[in-house]
Order: sequence, then C-alpha cells, then structure tokens
Amino acid sequence: MPSLASARWLFSTNAKDIGTLYLMLGLFTGLLGTAFSILIRLELSAPGSQFLAGNHQLFNVMTTTHGIMMIRHPPPRPSPNRSLLPLPS
Repeated sequence: MPSLASARWLFSTNAKDIGTLYLMLGLFTGLLGTAFSILIRLELSAPGSQFLAGNHQLFNVMTTTHGIMMIRHPPPRPSPNRSLLPLPS
C-alpha cells in the first residue's frame, strides 16, 4: 500500500497535480535522453570502442531507449499556458 503522500500524487484527479507529474516526467526523461545522447555521441566520436568497452548490446539498448524516450516523452517546452496560472476556486 503506497503512503498517503505518494497516493495523493499517483491516484490524483486534480489537474494541477497531473500537470506537475507530467512536468516531472518530461524533465526526467529529457535529462535521461540527453545523457544517452551524449554517451552515444562519445562512443561514435572515433573508430573503435571508447566508453562502452565493446558492449555492443548496451549501445543498441541505449540507442533504442533514447529514441523511444524522445518520441514518447519529449522534454517540456516553455510556453505561457494555463497550467502556470492559479485555478479559480
């Protein structure tokens, strides 16, 4: 059974809580996708294996995961929208 604090976030129907969760998911996947992108670029920067020590399966997993994350969960873009404004009560 999740604690009360995590249950509030995981089972919320409040639009502001859902928006905050979506923002946190976007930031997390954006940072993780960026890290994968940097590792992929470092590995391909010169011939041979540089950082992954010849682990080709790990390179394939990182490339696939990076692609899926960037398509399914793009990093949030700054825009003036209603989620930044207080809701009327």
